[in-house]
Amino acid sequence: MEKKSIWIIILSILLVLVCIFAYLEFRRIVELKSLNMQLETDKTNLINDNKDLNLDLEMLNAKVAKIYRTCMTNNACKGRYPGISWYCNNVGDAVDDASHICICDVSCNLNATEI
Repeated sequence: MEKKSIWIIILSILLVLVCIFAYLEFRRIVELKSLNMQLETDKTNLINDNKDLNLDLEMLNAKVAKIYRTCMTNNACKGRYPGISWYCNNVGDAVDDASHICICDVSCNLNATEI
């Protein structure tokens, strides 16, 4: 009879240990699922942020390209596009009674040709 009691105690201890182990693993699985959900949410947010940043980058690139197309020199060509002509006076000012046709070259140098 004593042998049977020892086996019952050993099996009871093993059953308790298995239950504790199963509970701990269940908690770990729940924590991992929660972490996975948070990571999926973060991933979605990062993808959306990346899309927004790409749109901002495209707009900035367009603005930079526009700046590079315009002349930034401190002469009559400042703010004008190279290769685009306008009616002007002999120093490049746009006027109603023009005497010249002005155009800026790719180096933003003014070329004024008399009409």
